[in-house]
Amino acid sequence: MHHLPNLSFLQTRTARIELARRRFFDEGQIPTGVVGEAVFESWSRCLRVHGTPRVRATFEPVTASRTQLALLKNRQLRQAWLDELPRLESILGTTSCAAMLTDATGVVVGASCVGRAHESLMPVATRLGVNLSEEAVGTTAPGVAARTGKPVCVLGG
Repeated sequence: MHHLPNLSFLQTRTARIELARRRFFDEGQIPTGVVGEAVFESWSRCLRVHGTPRVRATFEPVTASRTQLALLKNRQLRQAWLDELPRLESILGTTSCAAMLTDATGVVVGASCVGRAHESLMPVATRLGVNLSEEAVGTTAPGVAARTGKPVCVLGG
């Protein structure tokens, strides 16, 4: 077994989260105080469903008919999103943030990646119809929120 550094010596929060993630998935150590309870519970659920996370998640859309059904069932929510989108994009344009709107199952029904076009992940992950549920891709903020019905922040790759 290799020796991992103590969490308190890592400089960034991202580095501490990545170490806690490796310790949890590789050694079964509980990430006390490093990640929120919702993220820890999601890691536990994903471990049961997917096993050890060795394969990079692929962000694939659901079928065209399921995407259309999600858009139809959520048309009022999507219209509210579209009404606010110009203002949201104006605010996000000065940041490296993205905004996503999913249905109750985690399927993307709206997204804005203003300011993140230089990235390769977010433009792929935020396409209409992509399934961001825990079952499909593991722990993501939209997936945890869809699962728990509560807001959550997920940091790290």
